[in-house]
Amino acid sequence: MRRSTLLWVVGIFGWTTLAALAATGGGRTAPRRPPAARPAPPPPRSKPAPPPPLGPVEELFETKVRPVLFAQCLGCHGETRQTAGLRLDSREAMLKGGQRGPAIVPGKPDDSLLVRAIRHVGDVRMPPGQRLKPEEIEANVRALEQQVPAALWAELKHEGLIEPNAPTP
Repeated sequence: MRRSTLLWVVGIFGWTTLAALAATGGGRTAPRRPPAARPAPPPPRSKPAPPPPLGPVEELFETKVRPVLFAQCLGCHGETRQTAGLRLDSREAMLKGGQRGPAIVPGKPDDSLLVRAIRHVGDVRMPPGQRLKPEEIEANVRALEQQVPAALWAELKHEGLIEPNAPTP
């Protein structure tokens, strides 16, 4: 800038304006930076995926066999009480059996002590004092014929279900 122009600017605008112009590069402004990027919002929470549909064997077990075991069997043959040394709360326990031997023979329901007992055939008749409905007996027979997966039997004592006649906390 020439001296005469400089004096003219100072005379019209004053020294503060001249200092401001010098600080900004003579009136030119620096390129603006874009504002800091905001973090992306979290994705909306989705509902957990529904469980996969049950196959026919699993559905049979869950809707017909498990409720009967809880209502009629586990009070005397569960984790806290084992009449005749027999537990019916897991597949392994049924295969081991009690004082009379294995309770079930997978794939051979007619050879299973459990099936003979619920059919009231022979000297062991379960549940005592009453008979299961014919459809409940048939469901248990079909479950043994179709060999229900061991994982379903293993879950028998879980899922917040409480054995009948079990002491309450």
